[in-house]
Amino acid sequence: MFVTEYLDDICSDMSVFHGVRDITREMDGPTFFKLAWRLDAYNGAALAAALRDAEETKQEEQEKGVMTLEELQAFGPAMPQVGQEVGLFSIARIPEDS
Repeated sequence: MFVTEYLDDICSDMSVFHGVRDITREMDGPTFFKLAWRLDAYNGAALAAALRDAEETKQEEQEKGVMTLEELQAFGPAMPQVGQEVGLFSIARIPEDS
């Protein structure tokens, strides 16, 4: 999670879930990050923003034609098999005694 992208949401969640009204005055850096790291466990603004961004990213990838792992696996092995012709090349096994 990039803190700067979600800072307003984090501030809101800190207020709601931890009772921190002003993160700049009431907590030091290590405490801030310790609590901010756990905010995704709550159903708050930071989680909602992260989920929304993840959904947008997923839609963008689908529009670009980025395939999922399952779609890639459906195409078969990542490399040609012995005896298979691929474009200009034929795949052959080199004899072991060579």
